[in-house]
Amino acid sequence: MPCAFLAEKQTFDRRSVESDNCGSLSAQHDWVNLLQRGDLLLLLYAELRSPPVGGGLGVRMGDLGATAIELFDTHKHYVSTCVPVRMGTHPDGDHSGKRMVGSVANACRILNVLYDHGGGRVTEVAEELNLNKGTVHTQLSTLREYGYVHKSDNVYFPSMRFLEIGEGVKTEMEIFRAAEDELKELANTTGEYAHLMIEQNGWGYIIHKEKGDRAATTTSRVGKKLHLHYTSTGKSILAHLPPERVDMIVDRHGLPKRTERTITSKEALEEELDEIRESGTAYDRGEQINGARCVGAPIQEPDGTVLGAISVSGPESRVSGDFYREELPNLVSSAANVIEMNIEVDRLNQ
Repeated sequence: MPCAFLAEKQTFDRRSVESDNCGSLSAQHDWVNLLQRGDLLLLLYAELRSPPVGGGLGVRMGDLGATAIELFDTHKHYVSTCVPVRMGTHPDGDHSGKRMVGSVANACRILNVLYDHGGGRVTEVAEELNLNKGTVHTQLSTLREYGYVHKSDNVYFPSMRFLEIGEGVKTEMEIFRAAEDELKELANTTGEYAHLMIEQNGWGYIIHKEKGDRAATTTSRVGKKLHLHYTSTGKSILAHLPPERVDMIVDRHGLPKRTERTITSKEALEEELDEIRESGTAYDRGEQINGARCVGAPIQEPDGTVLGAISVSGPESRVSGDFYREELPNLVSSAANVIEMNIEVDRLNQ
């Protein structure tokens, strides 16, 4: 606990931190250990800045608490330079001032770099994130110890632990259990790919797909993160989210252009979402991939809350005419309805 840790330091030589470089700091007083325990110092700092009503840590520690605040305010630039305590950049570019634990944020950023770049050496990751090599090495060693990265020829990679966790999470989701057989049926009936998507943090994630016997090669894969506005599943979800949630997603993630047919204006998106709510189905008319078409439908609770969406996708040459405008929408909507019923039955049987 911060209080217990600091209570042992009843004397504090303020001159011990009056140094102008990171190296000399680390060689001085024991209090510098606090700077190397960045999360501890951040927690203490937050507690002292906003002590509980009626006292709390700051009051109990008296002058020591006030000194710790002064220490952080004066030398926080050393902390962010020497140890992994900077508040970090939100992965979605959100700078709303939410409190984050710096070392955890840095671990997440490091994992993102390893994933985005197909692995990396300590120096490469440090340069990418503007962190010192010691911090990155410590983080990677810890992640490796816990099985979240593996190392080959001094290059670090995300480990298969993520696949284990992801598959475990997916198989426990009621929407996956309810949809798996229906997706197989859709793929077999149409000969094309059938997908299941859910929304988290404003992104669409494909959590399952089934391949028909005629399915064309596609860029979609299980676990892939997508913008919601250019897929039929994503638009099915957006159409049934509260308007303020849609606004937040668009403001945060934007409406990037994938093809010449991608919707890139908020007004055009709102018009299409109105049409989706009216018809019950959504269309991707080559908005994600040129030459590909998709038809999607939402999966909803009885009160209208959207749980996810399913779709069937295929090349324009086959997904066209009455099949595209009538038969496929009916097949997808019917499958979505069965999935909704499966979820209700599963809940009743629990």
